[in-house]
Amino acid sequence: MAKAQFTNGQIISMVAVFLLGTTILISPGQNLGKYAYLSILLAFGLFLLMLGFYYLLANLEPKKSIFALNEMAFGKILGTLINIFYLIYFFVLTVLVVANFVNFINTTILIRTPDMVTSSLLVAVVAYSVRAGLKPLAELSVLVLILTAVTVVSVTLMITEIFNLAHFLPLIPSDWNAILDNTFTVFAFPFGELIIFLGFLGVLGKPDKVFKNVSKGSFLALIMMLLVVFRNTLVLGDFLPMTTYPSFETARLINIAQVITRAEVFIALNFIFNGFIKASITFYSLCRGLKETFRLKSYKHLVLPIGALVALNAHLSFPTIIQNIYFNVEFYRYYAIIPQVILVLLTYLVLLFKKRSAAK
Repeated sequence: MAKAQFTNGQIISMVAVFLLGTTILISPGQNLGKYAYLSILLAFGLFLLMLGFYYLLANLEPKKSIFALNEMAFGKILGTLINIFYLIYFFVLTVLVVANFVNFINTTILIRTPDMVTSSLLVAVVAYSVRAGLKPLAELSVLVLILTAVTVVSVTLMITEIFNLAHFLPLIPSDWNAILDNTFTVFAFPFGELIIFLGFLGVLGKPDKVFKNVSKGSFLALIMMLLVVFRNTLVLGDFLPMTTYPSFETARLINIAQVITRAEVFIALNFIFNGFIKASITFYSLCRGLKETFRLKSYKHLVLPIGALVALNAHLSFPTIIQNIYFNVEFYRYYAIIPQVILVLLTYLVLLFKKRSAAK
């Protein structure tokens, strides 16, 4: 079977849609209100720094995933233990994305539907897409990104009549500690989550090509993220930190001549499509990681049982959006920094030292 070839547009779209994912509804740093954009910009700066290290690591062994690199750096036993830690993180992230889906659908659309039913149906669709492979997801992500961009711009234009520039006053924040603290959270979610791509980087192509497109996709996601945050702030003002889904609440206010209303349905569809792509990518990387770590012939027979565990954990661990947000703010950012930053740097430094020692 010929190896799937991924175009530049597909890689850019996958990265952009992955980063937008759940941020279409749950704005990063929204508890800061009008200063959320500052934490996003600072977090993106940190992300670019880490992206440089991801590139350097991938360039050491271009065809290897993070799982293979860990074993090369730390040996089979310690490398396997580190890989298991990564797999647990990938599993937790998949559960979080699915839980975001379920919480939103059961809160705003299917209010009387048991969340276990929603999570099971969602995971079933995700599992089907993962069994089909990464290529169909890459092709779908191009369409999803176009639809997302059109929706973000359209909703912004339709709501301009109630923009209030005073919502951004005062321009200079008085509490920089809160902004810096929130930068840590925004880095962990969503930017640092791009570590997921190191689980299948060799599949996408050569590091030079891949990381060039990853950078483009990241900047595209940043622009759309900032547009959404600015729009929501101009409309909601001080109510922004009090809303669970600010983009959804903003779109609800659209009313053009009593004809164009209920535009929040487009936000909901955007979230569902973006979240589906993100959940599928994290699930795909998890299954490939299990295959590599435990020397399995294929990952496809793992999809259904792992999917059942994801659905069950999404149901039991995060039954409400409040618990989901609390976990993200209070625990996730401290836990995620280990695989996103610390272990990556350790693997890079150890591999670099080994290579230089072998060259002498």
